[in-house]
Amino acid sequence: MHPGGGPGEEYDMSSPPNWPRPAGSPQVFNHVPVPQEPFRSTISTTKKSDSLCKLYEMDDNPDRRGWLDKLRAFMEERRTPITACPTISKQPLDLYRLYIYVKERGGFVEVCKVP
Repeated sequence: MHPGGGPGEEYDMSSPPNWPRPAGSPQVFNHVPVPQEPFRSTISTTKKSDSLCKLYEMDDNPDRRGWLDKLRAFMEERRTPITACPTISKQPLDLYRLYIYVKERGGFVEVCKVP
């Protein structure tokens, strides 16, 4: 591994190179962690909003509640919680039914194929 190697040469990318930086350039590889506020789940700490309750009440399918609980937990873990029922043209979007339709048609890749 040496600077200016040819194509296909492998480089150790585990640490930044020790090249001199011009004065005034920003510190790009700052290894000091930025303190973050602890993440608080909204699933267990708050009551479901009325809008979010619509997702649970769209039909009587017994699998709906479990699926929606798993989806909400997944989105919470990603720190992108679902806080309201999604809508399209002011109409509620049934995420569970959308999931079922996509699954029946072969999954995301199949549904998104261009004919």
